[in-house]
Amino acid sequence: MFNKILLPLDGSDLAELAIPYGEYLARRLGSELILIHACDENHNLTHTMHRLYLEKRAEIIASSINSNPDGGPTPTVTAVTQFGELAPVIHDYVEQNGIDLIIMVRE
Repeated sequence: MFNKILLPLDGSDLAELAIPYGEYLARRLGSELILIHACDENHNLTHTMHRLYLEKRAEIIASSINSNPDGGPTPTVTAVTQFGELAPVIHDYVEQNGIDLIIMVRE
């Protein structure tokens, strides 16, 4: 069972292709869907924009999931932004938060 699903997003169209898969699994399994974005500490000025982007995405996904309930537990959608390189941020977040599945798209 996948209780916690991590979905790394960077704002690109390619990364967002993974959203329907995360949404579907979260809805079907009642999983927590966590959207995560990592940005370099030098991009401190854009950190707020990244956070707002993720929060809006989380709101849209939660609305979609809740408008099509499957009768099971209601999944939650969370937005997380952190400073650092993407791979180490994801690794640390997975280790510290018991993530069961990561959904990403690859070119």
